[in-house]
Amino acid sequence: MSKFTRFWKKDLLNKIIVLVVLLIATAVAVDLFLLVTHRPSGSDILADLFPTPTTELKVILTRNAATVEYQAAMATASVPPTITTMPFTPRPKTTTPAPVASPEAIAATATPTQTLSLACIPTTPVQKGKAVAIVDGYTIKVLIDGLVYTVRYLGIDLPEDETYAGQASTLNGELVYGKEINLIADKPDKDPYGRLLRYVTAGDTFVNLELLQQGLATYQNTDPLLTCAEVFGKAEGSARDAQRGYWKIAAAP
Repeated sequence: MSKFTRFWKKDLLNKIIVLVVLLIATAVAVDLFLLVTHRPSGSDILADLFPTPTTELKVILTRNAATVEYQAAMATASVPPTITTMPFTPRPKTTTPAPVASPEAIAATATPTQTLSLACIPTTPVQKGKAVAIVDGYTIKVLIDGLVYTVRYLGIDLPEDETYAGQASTLNGELVYGKEINLIADKPDKDPYGRLLRYVTAGDTFVNLELLQQGLATYQNTDPLLTCAEVFGKAEGSARDAQRGYWKIAAAP
């Protein structure tokens, strides 16, 4: 004890060393006591009193100085909220009903259609081909098995008026150009120029008959033995009575 007293009185530095040792010993003793009694230690108490924040610093440089934006979050992060996805129910679409045309409007825009029977077409083998060119109102070029043939519509002729002959050529193109068509033979098979004479259908349209009904072709009655001679005669008469196409000017005084 005398040695400790002399060490204490000898110098101020010795006094400081003694005080630090005593403080450390006291702190260790307190921690041991708290550990034995299952109480929170002094460091835990200090951590609770002064929590250490997790910081994120973002430095934004300006012309004159640096601006520091400080964002702090506590060390004990909270659990992120649960996002609940609600089922999507699409809103019912409202549709505006299409306007219904009146009978008067339908009658005003109606065009003549094939109303006569197609039963006149003979049951001979059908040739398939593709119309690749329009020569005039009753003549076309057809690709058949890799070869191109000139086909003239059987049983019809063109009007003498050039205007309606041009309209016949236009309608002919609308009916068959670029389409797959059916060719049906009758007698005779060819004309004096070697052109194939055929009944022609494109889809549900009997092209020979359609040109007659529109008044853009006339019935060629030089061969009364044609199977469609009677049908073609009636189609020409119908167009004449209705003054369609060529027959409009033919009926003029």
